[in-house]
Amino acid sequence: MNIPRFKTKAGKFSTELKDIVFLSAMGNYTVFHLESGEEVTTSLPLCTYEPLFENVGFMRIHKSTLFNLHFLDRCTMGQTQTLTLPTGQIIDIARRRFPAVKKIIKAYKEAAKEKLRSK
Repeated sequence: MNIPRFKTKAGKFSTELKDIVFLSAMGNYTVFHLESGEEVTTSLPLCTYEPLFENVGFMRIHKSTLFNLHFLDRCTMGQTQTLTLPTGQIIDIARRRFPAVKKIIKAYKEAAKEKLRSK
Protein backbone atom coordinates (compact mmCIF):
# COMPACT_ATOMS: atom_id res chain seq x y z
CA MET A 1 0.00 0.00 0.00
CA ASN A 2 1.46 3.35 -1.01
CA ILE A 3 0.88 6.49 0.97
CA PRO A 4 -0.16 9.55 -1.00
CA ARG A 5 2.61 11.52 -2.62
CA PHE A 6 3.65 14.66 -0.80
CA LYS A 7 6.06 17.44 -1.43
CA THR A 8 9.44 17.75 0.23
CA LYS A 9 12.25 20.19 -0.32
CA ALA A 10 13.79 17.69 -2.75
CA GLY A 11 10.52 17.18 -4.69
CA LYS A 12 7.67 14.70 -4.54
CA PHE A 13 8.06 11.62 -2.36
CA SER A 14 6.14 8.35 -1.97
CA THR A 15 7.03 5.11 -0.19
CA GLU A 16 5.54 1.83 0.96
CA LEU A 17 4.11 1.87 4.49
CA LYS A 18 6.20 -1.19 5.38
CA ASP A 19 9.36 0.85 4.79
CA ILE A 20 8.48 3.52 7.37
CA VAL A 21 9.85 2.70 10.84
CA PHE A 22 8.48 5.79 12.56
CA LEU A 23 7.51 9.41 12.06
CA SER A 24 8.79 12.12 14.35
CA ALA A 25 7.70 15.69 14.88
CA MET A 26 10.18 18.50 14.39
CA GLY A 27 8.21 21.65 15.16
CA ASN A 28 5.68 22.06 12.36
CA TYR A 29 7.52 19.51 10.20
CA THR A 30 7.36 15.70 10.15
CA VAL A 31 10.39 13.49 9.58
CA PHE A 32 9.79 10.04 8.06
CA HIS A 33 12.43 7.57 9.31
CA LEU A 34 12.75 4.78 6.76
CA GLU A 35 14.10 1.25 7.19
CA SER A 36 16.93 2.09 4.81
CA GLY A 37 18.13 4.76 7.25
CA GLU A 38 16.95 7.59 5.02
CA GLU A 39 15.11 10.51 6.64
CA VAL A 40 12.56 12.49 4.64
CA THR A 41 11.22 15.80 5.99
CA THR A 42 7.80 17.11 5.03
CA SER A 43 6.20 20.46 5.74
CA LEU A 44 3.09 19.10 7.47
CA PRO A 45 2.81 18.54 11.24
CA LEU A 46 2.64 15.02 12.69
CA CYS A 47 -1.03 15.45 13.65
CA THR A 48 -1.86 15.52 9.91
CA TYR A 49 -0.45 12.02 9.41
CA GLU A 50 -1.80 10.44 12.61
CA PRO A 51 -5.37 9.74 11.35
CA LEU A 52 -3.98 8.36 8.07
CA PHE A 53 -1.56 5.93 9.70
CA GLU A 54 -3.30 4.78 12.89
CA ASN A 55 -5.64 2.45 11.00
CA VAL A 56 -2.77 0.71 9.20
CA GLY A 57 -0.56 -0.37 12.11
CA PHE A 58 0.97 2.81 13.48
CA MET A 59 0.63 3.96 17.11
CA ARG A 60 1.28 7.29 18.76
CA ILE A 61 3.79 6.39 21.48
CA HIS A 62 4.84 9.93 22.31
CA LYS A 63 3.73 13.47 21.58
CA SER A 64 6.39 13.60 18.91
CA THR A 65 6.45 9.98 17.63
CA LEU A 66 4.19 7.77 15.53
CA PHE A 67 5.64 4.23 15.48
CA ASN A 68 5.07 1.43 12.94
CA LEU A 69 4.00 -1.60 15.02
CA HIS A 70 5.23 -3.97 12.31
CA PHE A 71 8.75 -3.26 13.58
CA LEU A 72 8.00 -4.33 17.16
CA ASP A 73 9.57 -7.75 16.69
CA ARG A 74 12.93 -6.11 16.02
CA CYS A 75 12.77 -3.72 18.98
CA THR A 76 13.53 -4.12 22.65
CA MET A 77 11.71 -2.33 25.42
CA GLY A 78 13.84 -0.63 28.02
CA GLN A 79 13.19 -0.25 31.74
CA THR A 80 13.02 3.50 31.33
CA GLN A 81 10.04 3.69 28.96
CA THR A 82 12.03 3.51 25.75
CA LEU A 83 12.07 1.40 22.60
CA THR A 84 15.44 0.48 21.16
CA LEU A 85 15.47 -0.08 17.42
CA PRO A 86 17.79 -2.63 15.78
CA THR A 87 19.92 0.29 14.60
CA GLY A 88 20.54 1.27 18.24
CA GLN A 89 18.36 4.36 18.00
CA ILE A 90 16.30 4.94 21.15
CA ILE A 91 12.72 6.25 21.03
CA ASP A 92 11.01 7.56 24.15
CA ILE A 93 7.57 6.28 25.11
CA ALA A 94 5.33 8.80 26.86
CA ARG A 95 4.57 8.03 30.50
CA ARG A 96 0.82 8.02 29.88
CA ARG A 97 1.09 5.86 26.76
CA PHE A 98 3.49 3.34 28.28
CA PRO A 99 0.81 0.94 29.66
CA ALA A 100 -0.93 0.73 26.25
CA VAL A 101 2.37 0.15 24.43
CA LYS A 102 3.41 -2.48 26.97
CA LYS A 103 0.06 -4.25 26.54
CA ILE A 104 0.44 -4.30 22.74
CA ILE A 105 3.99 -5.64 22.98
CA LYS A 106 2.85 -8.39 25.38
CA ALA A 107 -0.03 -9.35 23.04
CA TYR A 108 2.35 -9.36 20.09
CA LYS A 109 4.81 -11.66 21.87
CA GLU A 110 2.03 -14.03 22.95
CA ALA A 111 0.74 -14.20 19.37
CA ALA A 112 4.26 -14.99 18.16
CA LYS A 113 4.58 -17.80 20.73
CA GLU A 114 1.22 -19.24 19.66
CA LYS A 115 2.33 -19.14 16.06
CA LEU A 116 5.49 -21.10 16.93
CA ARG A 117 3.49 -23.68 18.91
CA SER A 118 1.09 -24.28 16.02
CA LYS A 119 3.95 -25.20 13.67
